[in-house]
Amino acid sequence: MPNKWLRHLLDALPAIIEQHPTAYLSVAGFGPEEAALRAQAQHLGIADRVRFLGAVPQSSLPALYRRAAILVATFVRDPSGDQEGLPVVLMEAVGCGCPAVVGDAAGIDDLLGEAAGDVRVQPADTSSLAATVSAALANPEAAPRRALAMRERLVDTLDWDRIAAAYGDVLEAATG
Repeated sequence: MPNKWLRHLLDALPAIIEQHPTAYLSVAGFGPEEAALRAQAQHLGIADRVRFLGAVPQSSLPALYRRAAILVATFVRDPSGDQEGLPVVLMEAVGCGCPAVVGDAAGIDDLLGEAAGDVRVQPADTSSLAATVSAALANPEAAPRRALAMRERLVDTLDWDRIAAAYGDVLEAATG
């Protein structure tokens, strides 16, 4: 959990709930910060709107992504320099057609193309994070269309035939 910095999303959640009174947050996974995140939710008065799901079996993730109104994956570099590498959770969610709001991680532009600019936020700016999530929730017709466009880009980028051909080109160039 540390490199996703859910604390920023929790800080933004009261403003999101103010705009969308039925909104709630489901947190899949577990980690060393869970107790602190639960305490933060309690302190913010939103504990009843945050569901800590714990470890979710891989086979259950597609259904979870499809039910979600939006995936918020606040990728950031932590103070030790650790950051999300290949954002697998984003690829999985987008592959399932789940709209997304993301922080900055290596490969976001490559994976999402032009759509990256529409869904990227600075997670520590909780006002901006809340506004971006609220805007996506306020326009439930546009978010799935954007998710579909991101999915098409993702499928095209990660197509095995395309990747194999690119490796072939590199090997051919290297061997002259």
